Amino acid sequence: MIFQNRSNSKIIYSLVIGLIFSLMGCHSDWKQNSTSKTEDQWKGQYTITVKTDSTAIDFKMQLITADDGKVYGFIESDFKSYEAPIALDSITSDSIFFHTYTNNLALSKRDSVRQGRFDFLRKRYKANLTKTSSDVWQSLKNSKSFTPIQLDIEAKGMAWATPTSPTQMYLMNDRQIYFAELVDGTWQTNPVDYDKNIWEFYSIGISADQKRLIAHGKPLVDSLPHQGGGDYYFLDLETPTKVGKISALPNSINTDSYDIFPWMTIQGDILLTTYGELENMEKSGRGDIYFAKLQEDGTYGVEEFDEKINTDESEAGVFMDYDNRFIIFHKNNRKKNLKDRLFISRKLASGWSEPEMIGPPVNRDFTWTYAGRIDPQGKYFYFNSGFRGQTEIYRVATKDVPQLKEFFN
Repeated sequence: MIFQNRSNSKIIYSLVIGLIFSLMGCHSDWKQNSTSKTEDQWKGQYTITVKTDSTAIDFKMQLITADDGKVYGFIESDFKSYEAPIALDSITSDSIFFHTYTNNLALSKRDSVRQGRFDFLRKRYKANLTKTSSDVWQSLKNSKSFTPIQLDIEAKGMAWATPTSPTQMYLMNDRQIYFAELVDGTWQTNPVDYDKNIWEFYSIGISADQKRLIAHGKPLVDSLPHQGGGDYYFLDLETPTKVGKISALPNSINTDSYDIFPWMTIQGDILLTTYGELENMEKSGRGDIYFAKLQEDGTYGVEEFDEKINTDESEAGVFMDYDNRFIIFHKNNRKKNLKDRLFISRKLASGWSEPEMIGPPVNRDFTWTYAGRIDPQGKYFYFNSGFRGQTEIYRVATKDVPQLKEFFN
């Protein structure tokens, strides 16, 4: 059996699935049904038994094949309360390779009981895979037709779509900023020009006039200004793909902790998330949202956003509608096993409404979702989800999101 990582193999799934079942032929659950060319042979529930030195641990997995041929699903175990999306990486003549967000599974396909190894929590265990049912959750079935945006590059970790129109946006991929334009169904990308030997960025926002990016990141040399694990910087745009001046935001905003996921309002104010504690600000949870109001002298007055928003859970990644009618942000609670989920809060005559979780196809019950953004014209809602085994950018028409219908026709 071959156990080396083949995650970069590019195999056309429709051909692969036909090949694997022609080679297997040892168990009825794994044989291709010659009477139905559209039958999903991967669809079903599975048990993965992992053998440690002292015991055996069972993982339960569900798989399905998307309309575009991607095989993905969900894996869970009572062991350490483990839950994660999982996806098929590649298939060779004698092996099958899966990956979860942090772990890898490799199996032989010679027997009806698939045997191999599971790299789990930095250790390697022997593992057996058996199919137990041909059905899956309805929510998994409902995700088959929902596919991520298509880029012209192989993305290692694309996130934080920052749309400037329905056909143009900035995004992050592998800690670098790209500008992308939609052409014939594919987003054509151009790297944004700045010194990548000096700067590293992780998330971005944009000013309403589109002349400036606001980025969370850090310099790679000590001589440049930095406060903590991540800080905010203004990136002035000379052109859509060329950065001029890069300047750090003041210490009233940057803390010595981890400041992340920025956004700018149409008035030039800044919405920020910090995992530290701002001066004279009471801290509610592990991550909280703050409002930095632009003053006449160019400084910022920082205040807590709203007591209904910041709780003992972790709130982050806020976006404000261009008409200041609502905010969208994600929250989580690791102790309660609450994954990142996107919420909306509406502007009231006084303060903000109680946050409401956004429904499918945005939030799904078996994965994380974050980085909600809407283009200035209000046509599409962009967000990140990991339900196909890795973080990818998705978009859906705002009119198709129940919580947004009241704001967009």
